[in-house]
Amino acid sequence: MENYSKLLADNITFYRKKKGLTQEALAKKIGISFQAVSKWENEQSCPDILMLPLLAEIFEIPIGAFFSSAVPENDCSGGFSLPWPDDETLRAVIFKGHKLLENSEDTSDFTFNLKGEPLNVISYCDIVCEEISGSATAGNDIRCEGNIGKNASAGNNIDCAGYINGAASAGNNVDCSGNINGCVSAGNNVTCVNLHGAAIAGNGITCDGMGR
Repeated sequence: MENYSKLLADNITFYRKKKGLTQEALAKKIGISFQAVSKWENEQSCPDILMLPLLAEIFEIPIGAFFSSAVPENDCSGGFSLPWPDDETLRAVIFKGHKLLENSEDTSDFTFNLKGEPLNVISYCDIVCEEISGSATAGNDIRCEGNIGKNASAGNNIDCAGYINGAASAGNNVDCSGNINGCVSAGNNVTCVNLHGAAIAGNGITCDGMGR
């Protein structure tokens, strides 16, 4: 007898990754928390039956596919279907067994140390770098000894010894020794030399000059 709860969990996971969506991205599309998606995929709960048509539309599959055991094998190297495009972005991820850890609370003990000057970087854990010529996204902290060439986004803190040549967004603090050439959003404090854009901070903004 088929275990339909497991089939549903496995198929949601498979088709989400096939569409290149993280749990957070799928949750945002359907207006729920990523924790709810995580519970579906770990057989801790099931989506409301009225939500299945929306999921089927997002995944571009018939509703019956959620309960089918005829799901093709993952075709990625190592047996994993990775939830991002095959591009030139440098990514750092953590697996627990065959499970991709996508939430910052699961990866807070890990740090991605970068040498050289990579283009765009996305990390589910901390980023420690010399310089990034493009954009940087971290689930927890970004600590950069030089410049960040484009936008920077961190779940916790951004600490940049140079400039950020774009927007900056952090769940806690943004501390930049140079200029920030874009808008800034921080849950706590923003500190920089000159800010060339709008700023929103939960606590305070300390910059020598501000302007657009």
